[in-house]
Amino acid sequence: MTQTEKDALNSVYSRMYESALQLDAALNSGGYECDWGWYNHGIDPNTGDVVPYPVPVFTVYGVGGIAITPEGSVFDSRLSKIKLMSMNPETVFSGRRAEVYDMENGETVVFSSGDDVKTFISRLFLTPSDDFRVCVYMPGAVSFNEFRSLLAEFAVREEETDEE
Repeated sequence: MTQTEKDALNSVYSRMYESALQLDAALNSGGYECDWGWYNHGIDPNTGDVVPYPVPVFTVYGVGGIAITPEGSVFDSRLSKIKLMSMNPETVFSGRRAEVYDMENGETVVFSSGDDVKTFISRLFLTPSDDFRVCVYMPGAVSFNEFRSLLAEFAVREEETDEE
């Protein structure tokens, strides 16, 4: 590996590390309990493809996960059908590239960017699964303000945990 290649790699990983430290501080100061580390097989927020190199991945307890890549970030959460139906899809997905998958059959896409709300709700009702995976892709620099509304929508509330 040449020095130029090492410098380029160091630059990319330094930016991801700095973004991770900033997001960690923002999540903790925002009252979210989280852990993070470097994990392989993150998701490219522009293409949705799996990336073969390690990226910072956060576990935000009671909410979901956040992966930071050189191209942006990906928010990922697992939700029940009831929780998903209680959310406002226009708030969660508006202006963002997002997908909702059936957890029983990861191939079944219940929602993807460009679908209208009526289509999403119809597919949700017609899908027999009770568990879904939601991925929201955010190209560009990591910003806690962008995550704030998502985290609020996806957070498990006290009354929800009492019902289980």
